[in-house]
Amino acid sequence: RQILAILKDNNIKATFFVVGVNARKYADVIKEIRDQGHVIASHSQTHPMLTKLNNTTLNFEVAEPSVIVNDIIGIKPKCLRYPFGASNEHVRTVIREHGMQPVAMGFNSFDYERPGTQKIADQILNNSYPRMVILLHDGYDKREQTVAALPIIIEGIKKKGLGFSAICG
Repeated sequence: RQILAILKDNNIKATFFVVGVNARKYADVIKEIRDQGHVIASHSQTHPMLTKLNNTTLNFEVAEPSVIVNDIIGIKPKCLRYPFGASNEHVRTVIREHGMQPVAMGFNSFDYERPGTQKIADQILNNSYPRMVILLHDGYDKREQTVAALPIIIEGIKKKGLGFSAICG
């Protein structure tokens, strides 16, 4: 919710790639994300390495989050970002067969390593360019550094003359 507040204060729309088990657990947050005009996309059901799964499990990991998100907000995700940036042609084909576009990782901020607020912001701002997709994390572990870095990142992106937009919308 802190991230949503920061995005709202800055009139920025983002894409949230959600893990299905978390979407089910935090349905109220999923509704808030949608109500604030952000895009909700999929990040698999349980965040496994999709390239290592058998077909039955892979299909479940791809399909189930769409069912969950659709049950919560009445909209199926249009995209799936594969966990760990790991995919192959088979994984991408299965994603497409379920009516979604596969999405690559984008620029990994490594914020999940908790290197410090300024380091997260500097990593992004020193490497940002037009149309770059920035990957930040808001789940699983303490994300105070990511939350604190977000306003710094937003200000720095604006100073560079770059803008913001959601993907998969």
